[in-house]
Amino acid sequence: MKVPASIKRLRDVAPRQDWNSEALRPPRQSALWSISEKQMRRDLRRYGEPAVLFARWRSVSRWLEGGVAHKLDCPIEVAVEAVNLIREEILRFEDLPQPDGQPWPGIFRRISKESREEARRVASSVMRAWIEAGRPHYDPASIHESRQYITACIRAHEQEKAA
Repeated sequence: MKVPASIKRLRDVAPRQDWNSEALRPPRQSALWSISEKQMRRDLRRYGEPAVLFARWRSVSRWLEGGVAHKLDCPIEVAVEAVNLIREEILRFEDLPQPDGQPWPGIFRRISKESREEARRVASSVMRAWIEAGRPHYDPASIHESRQYITACIRAHEQEKAA
């Protein structure tokens, strides 16, 4: 792994006794969030595919927060609500609770069939727009954050089963 030039420069000007300090060492590979969809699917096994879907929808949500209304064929508020409903439904469908152990409200199942279809249609068009925009906010760090969130949900689920 290539050490950034700024760290090399710091090491060159640092006093000899500080050369081995943590701040001047190159970061470990694991600290760089080198995780991919493939790794997440493999590591989370049964929850791998829902975790990947959750990571994608989470990135879509972040993209929407950046104000991309001009790229959508619906109001931004409608798009955000549809994406949040779909993201929540992915975890509820897999029977995963929230990280604090509370069950998901299950709003998606309580709305009318027409509303669910409309939410799916809007979310699908938003996903297409996100892909056309080059999948912004979908990088190894984002995948890593989603993996941590899903892992917390899995732990809450396992604790719930054990109790």
